Amino acid sequence: LLSVPPELLPAPDAAFPLLHQNTAAPQPAVRACAVLVLGSFPEKPAAAVAAALAVIERVYERDPDPAVRRRAAVALLARGDRRGVEQFPALLRDPDADLRRRALAALVAATAPGDWLPHVADALEDEDGGVRLLALSLLAERRPLGFGPMLIQRLRSSREARTRVAAAAAIAALVDGKDAEALRALREGSTDREPRVRWFAGAGLLRQGIPDAAEEVAAGMTRAPE
Repeated sequence: LLSVPPELLPAPDAAFPLLHQNTAAPQPAVRACAVLVLGSFPEKPAAAVAAALAVIERVYERDPDPAVRRRAAVALLARGDRRGVEQFPALLRDPDADLRRRALAALVAATAPGDWLPHVADALEDEDGGVRLLALSLLAERRPLGFGPMLIQRLRSSREARTRVAAAAAIAALVDGKDAEALRALREGSTDREPRVRWFAGAGLLRQGIPDAAEEVAAGMTRAPE
């Protein structure tokens, strides 16, 4: 059920009783799956959604397994509940990459860009390629106000190589060729002490058709990105 689009899920009246029952199952994996599915149902009928939210709240507050409670937080987040938003920083550190992806998508769907933009930028540094790709896709799709300057600032000022690599990769993929400041940032990145930053910065310049960008790419190839 977790992989089924919401519009194809069974009717709430038919599915909710079993899902409610499964949130009290002895197996943590069953409880976790049930609470995530409860958070995935459409907004109607209102009575069924209210009943589902009450069950999600119970799991979030009382389940003995921290991993199950974190999944309940994702379900709350999917419903736009502020408690899920408050738990998001912890969700982004969860060892389960699938949970991190679900939390990130739910945060963007349920909150304003000002709430989710810093977290999506942080997710560009995630160790999981799927999370990084989702973060980049969300930025490319939504293009929230201020995302370009935020990435440029991270590329220019962060002491963490991982942060600069993520920022350079995102700018290279999303930069508008007319954005002079972004192009200047890529120029600066092409001389970064970290080879992967140089690689992405050079690739971004090459993508924009900058004539001498091949030199930056060649310099960065001393250590190609993974």
